[in-house]
Amino acid sequence: MLSQHLLANHKQELQAFKEFLLPNSECRILLFEAESGMGKTTLLHNLKALARREFTHYQIVSFDLKGNSIGILELFYKLGEELDWDNLKFFSAAIEECVKNSTQFNVNIKGNSFIGFQNKLQVLLQEDGNQQHKFFAFELTKALFKDLKSLQIPLLIFLDTYQQVSKEVQEWIEHHFLSQVAKNAQLRIVIAGQQVPADNIEWGAFCTSYLLKPAMNPQDWLTVFDALKRKTPTQETTPLGFLDTVCRCYPNQPESIKQMIEGLTKCDEAL
Repeated sequence: MLSQHLLANHKQELQAFKEFLLPNSECRILLFEAESGMGKTTLLHNLKALARREFTHYQIVSFDLKGNSIGILELFYKLGEELDWDNLKFFSAAIEECVKNSTQFNVNIKGNSFIGFQNKLQVLLQEDGNQQHKFFAFELTKALFKDLKSLQIPLLIFLDTYQQVSKEVQEWIEHHFLSQVAKNAQLRIVIAGQQVPADNIEWGAFCTSYLLKPAMNPQDWLTVFDALKRKTPTQETTPLGFLDTVCRCYPNQPESIKQMIEGLTKCDEAL
């Protein structure tokens, strides 16, 4: 629905995103941090739409991290499916090398002549007592990025609701994944959440972070009001007058303001 993708006063972030996607940009990691209800997900919808419209050479991969169910395995799966497993030669070779070195695999495949590609990944990355899976995740990450570099695919990745992923996934992203992104000029990643990665020496120089603030100026909401073609409750009330009242009633609550606008009668319904 149109209302889900309307945005009030994030012009600075939209402009920064355009510059972020330019080939000569030194920024490869874009972080958007905000409290719940500040429009992070709506902003990401708009950024993806902008990229598809104006930066069509990028391949876009999106991850919704809600529910704490996304692990390193799922992230590898989706990237492999989007990029085509046949193109990931280094990654495939790394899987086989890890299998040879895995004590866990000796138990799981004993007596089996063949095990599926995805099953191998699942066994390699499952938690084990000696923490071998963390080493495998590190080795597989390096191999994946070797493939991305050799393929020369401009890739744009979105991660939403970052604060809901497990601590292990956060550590992997912050200490392994993002450091590899920083080394590849064709990669871009956008992360949004109530919590975002804390930059470090390996990738901090390639990162820009924004703290999203609520749009509380009634003038900023006028474009949303007009786009939705809404009518004020009374003829005596101007759109700006209505928006001024709503902004004062719902301080720092942009989602509530948007809902109030959506609840108004449409202009064509009022005829």
